[in-house]
Amino acid sequence: MGILLTQATKKPLADYLSEKIWVPAGMEQQAHWILSKTGKEISGCCMQAASWDFARFGQFILNGAAVNGQSIVPDGWLAQATNTRVSIGQGIFIDPNRKLVIASNANCAGGATDRGTSASREAFYRAVQK
Repeated sequence: MGILLTQATKKPLADYLSEKIWVPAGMEQQAHWILSKTGKEISGCCMQAASWDFARFGQFILNGAAVNGQSIVPDGWLAQATNTRVSIGQGIFIDPNRKLVIASNANCAGGATDRGTSASREAFYRAVQK
């Protein structure tokens, strides 16, 4: 998808993200994607941003992905985007009932696919939620 988006917009993913979501939603610092060995953004994962901006992104989602009361994402996007697809090192936990956002970053001591790290992060989220 990232390759198609880059070709369609004629912009790097980070620039498109900045223009459409990051700046309108009030993030403080730029987000970046890790680049592949060929210098292309790895679009399926690997976005880097400051923890406080990940938390702001969580708040943006909690508020319905809206800026000034206007949704800036396509219909149905929130339902698809707020499901766990794979467990990796970065995480944004959102509890809409409690209006709670937890952003975690760089917490994969055993690597992004370490099951123990993922389980520990989930246990932390659930403990805070209780």
